Amino acid sequence: GSPSTTFYNLTNSNTATTVTLNQGITVTNTLAMSGTANIDMNANNIDLSSAGTITGETNGDRIYDTAGTTDVSGVITTTRVLNAPATVNVGGMGATITSAANMGSTTIKRGHVQQTGTGNANANTSILRYYSITPTTNTGLNATLEFNYFESELNGQSANEADFVLFRSTDGGTNWTNKSGVANAAGNNVTTLSAIDAFSLWTTSSESVSPFPITLLSFNAIPLENMVELKWVTASENNSHLFEIEKSINGIDFDVITTTKAAGESIQLLNYTEYDRSPTQGLSYYRLKQIDNDGTYNYSNTVSVVYGSKSKVKLIPNPSNGLIATLMLKDLNYNNENDATIEVYSSTGELVYSKIVKMTNISFTISPEQRLATLVITPLN
Repeated sequence: GSPSTTFYNLTNSNTATTVTLNQGITVTNTLAMSGTANIDMNANNIDLSSAGTITGETNGDRIYDTAGTTDVSGVITTTRVLNAPATVNVGGMGATITSAANMGSTTIKRGHVQQTGTGNANANTSILRYYSITPTTNTGLNATLEFNYFESELNGQSANEADFVLFRSTDGGTNWTNKSGVANAAGNNVTTLSAIDAFSLWTTSSESVSPFPITLLSFNAIPLENMVELKWVTASENNSHLFEIEKSINGIDFDVITTTKAAGESIQLLNYTEYDRSPTQGLSYYRLKQIDNDGTYNYSNTVSVVYGSKSKVKLIPNPSNGLIATLMLKDLNYNNENDATIEVYSSTGELVYSKIVKMTNISFTISPEQRLATLVITPLN
């Protein structure tokens, strides 16, 4: 058949056997689940367009997939304009969003394969559901996400539901961060998190059976007088073995400059500090490699510093390509614990990027999740 078939209304009233899709489908109005048999997407996609809605879905009459690829296949997709949404279950997909912000055109995908990062897949897995949420405006949202799921998607975690939190990935499912949340598992099957600044890829799991063996909260590089200080914080560690700090001059080719033994097992905040005692003049890049006892590993986000600059406020590169830049502050009163806000405005005065930072740093990486429309970023004194 054709790659996709379009329906206005589609009703699954089957009560006998699972309906298996052999191609993608588009439903522009209502996808009604009114039987007692599931729909297996079979690595195909369901597009709800801009107005389609799933109704009547239950644990015994649900849509699922077992063969898809995260954010690519086996997903249910819709794109809606979400301006100040108030408890909106978008497309009936189970991701209920509240925000006072105008998020604009927002694409939401629901998938059904477990998320594991690079950890031990037997001990570090999510449930069989995730959401990929991509708004046009994706900063300063102060949003609430209600992550709904079914009992059949627990993936062996029924004993841990009371411990469920939300995990977020900003790199397509490689690294996961525990963002906390409130579990309401007693018959409701929902994990809720408020004060969300930006959306991306989300899943739920228990804190004790997390999709990522090391929960990394932060990694920072801070230029000092004769060295660069490298600091990171973990919220939890499971089966962790070693940290390697890698350095690059061009942001592409990295070399290991130092190693630190990991805690192995921990459920509390741990602070680590190392130093680059041979800093390079100008711009350098650093990243943290986290290695587990079984040899698996993954990387932190890359951070950048400018060492030896005499300028009080400097942006590198300037003009920027809108994807990444380094803001350097020097000879300012940065040696305190106060928060500050980095804001980037477009040429028309629109706020396009905002990030709260600690003034204990003097170098900050500006890395928006979506490319900024402006190509010239001017720091404001």
